[in-house]
Amino acid sequence: DISIQYHAWNLTPEYWNHPIELPNDKNVEITLSENGPIFKSIQIRRKLGENPVIQKLTLFKDHPLLYMDFITDWNQKNIMLKVKYSPNLVAENVIADGMYCAISSKMNPETPCDKARFEKFCHKYFDLSTLDKNWGLTLINEGMYAFDIRDGDMNLTMLRACRYPEAAPEAWVNKERELNEKYFSHKVPEYSGLGPFSCRYALFPHEGGALQYPDGSTNIMVNNKSEEFNN
Repeated sequence: DISIQYHAWNLTPEYWNHPIELPNDKNVEITLSENGPIFKSIQIRRKLGENPVIQKLTLFKDHPLLYMDFITDWNQKNIMLKVKYSPNLVAENVIADGMYCAISSKMNPETPCDKARFEKFCHKYFDLSTLDKNWGLTLINEGMYAFDIRDGDMNLTMLRACRYPEAAPEAWVNKERELNEKYFSHKVPEYSGLGPFSCRYALFPHEGGALQYPDGSTNIMVNNKSEEFNN
């Protein structure tokens, strides 16, 4: 994930054609970390390259959500980390939650402007539902706002370890950075996204489409579950 200009904002064009192979089979540990009558959790410890990763999956009794935690201490620069899920359904559109709205976009964009939106945004969830709005799968997130849909896969962007953004010469933050270094020895980092990182998210299989049931009536289940998760 190396961008020559505006590296903190721009993504490498067609980044999906530049995967980085990270050995992830070294010392994988899978344990049943919680095993009670209310919920059960599986914990997976592994290394992606030299980055330690913990993934925790939790199921509650009589509750449809699969809760997940992603915890790492990331130290690899110029890389974008995504987590991928491959649902077994055929969808035409992806529905993503925005500010006081829900945005629908095509799974397979046709126009140039739609193709340019290869990285999309969501606030609390994005959803793939069957063409007949019979059922769907929602990825609910807390604080991770970028995703992409590629070849039917749901990909949540976890972190970007890109170069830290420089400030414009006239920006007031230059003075602030100068004072922070002078009085507190705080230096501007060379890269963002490095160090301890954690994210909570969940998969929610549901009846109906993201917004409607097959008969056209309103489905509030996806919105309610995502609100509950974020609050």
